[in-house]
Amino acid sequence: MSKRYSYLNSYRMQAYNNALTDWYYQDRVFRPAGRPVIFNQQGLVLITKMKDLWAIPGGGLDWGESLATNIARESFEELGVQADIDQIIFIQDYLAEKPPLGWHHLEYFYSIKNNEDFENILETYQTASHTHELDELMWCDIDSFPENFM
Repeated sequence: MSKRYSYLNSYRMQAYNNALTDWYYQDRVFRPAGRPVIFNQQGLVLITKMKDLWAIPGGGLDWGESLATNIARESFEELGVQADIDQIIFIQDYLAEKPPLGWHHLEYFYSIKNNEDFENILETYQTASHTHELDELMWCDIDSFPENFM
């Protein structure tokens, strides 16, 4: 195998691995995401704080992953409980500049069938594998999200 062929294959593999999570178009990134909207018995919604921003938990789809699988995986990784999606609530579509790239976000928010599994989440989420991604969790009234909520 020639050095040139080997270099091209390693370059293609790196580009392929990058494309598994984000889709690039010129200097832009397209990233679909799934987000479970989790309510407790008092009707408060679970939000997470990450890098000084509050948001509904969730994250980007892996290549070939369905929204149901994505939401189950993300909720298990971040919160330690697997969410079972019920129905779509809304879709959020926005552009964000994250130098050096521009990002196009398309986020799907789903209600959850098993909200009761999350009742004690504030006490138990530290056992999840990706809790290092979160600074804080809280139950919030849907009419009074924090100012830095996205």
